Amino acid sequence: RIYLLCAVPYVDLLSITSAADIGVSLIQPRGVSNSYALPNKLFEYALSGIPTLASNLPNMAKHIADYNLGWCVEPKNLSQQIKVVQDYQSLPKEKLSFNLNNNVSLSWESQQNTFLNFILNEN
Repeated sequence: RIYLLCAVPYVDLLSITSAADIGVSLIQPRGVSNSYALPNKLFEYALSGIPTLASNLPNMAKHIADYNLGWCVEPKNLSQQIKVVQDYQSLPKEKLSFNLNNNVSLSWESQQNTFLNFILNEN
């Protein structure tokens, strides 16, 4: 099932997202900007504890692989996407091996000092 919701308050976002089985972040590689996209949704899904079905674009594929966040597929290959979802649904939940609840390192709180140090030392 897919639920389409209107805008929700930001404070409610993670509780709604974490109720999903799979997060989807499929981006078409149109232009250089999209080809190197690293959408916030990828991190939102990781922090919500759900795996992500993502485009096999360079930055997304790297994070999916490095942090074991889900699967990468061709964004236009619907049969590949369906197979991933069907395979996921057929696995017993205890057999899943995603690193979903250990991704605190992907949160802003864990990264803000690195970012601020970078900005402050760029003078």
